Amino acid sequence: MDYCCYICQDNSNISTNPIVSTKCVCKGNLGKVHDDCYKNYITFNPIGNIQCPNCKVNYLKPYINPNILIDNSEGLKPSDRLILVVNLILIIVILTQFVNIIDLLINLTFVILVPIIMYAIIYILETIKKNIQKVFKISEYEFDVILGINIIE
Repeated sequence: MDYCCYICQDNSNISTNPIVSTKCVCKGNLGKVHDDCYKNYITFNPIGNIQCPNCKVNYLKPYINPNILIDNSEGLKPSDRLILVVNLILIIVILTQFVNIIDLLINLTFVILVPIIMYAIIYILETIKKNIQKVFKISEYEFDVILGINIIE
């Protein structure tokens, strides 16, 4: 029996684009499509749910015809190459921006934390100095002389 593709209504059944079953419950021509028509229907279905438009049975997986070997001797089409290059450029730009943001955060953290740490160290040293002055009952001038700090008067 000659089947007809229910998508394109063509009955040509060639080896590179055979008419195959859609694995749904439709009988006769309604359950038969060209391999390429079926792949395009699944790939470009605007609704998002992949189901038979006739019997509404969900297609469980994208169909791959195991009887057809994929011929990729031509390689990528120029439009596919362009899309690939544009996507790679976008990925590189996004990663570069991400690295720049991380670098900026590290620099900001350094700029913010260093003065805070320095202030804390100065405060601790001043507190130690005052405690030493109290314990040994010496003036600030005497403390500076003991430490060898040159005092210009």
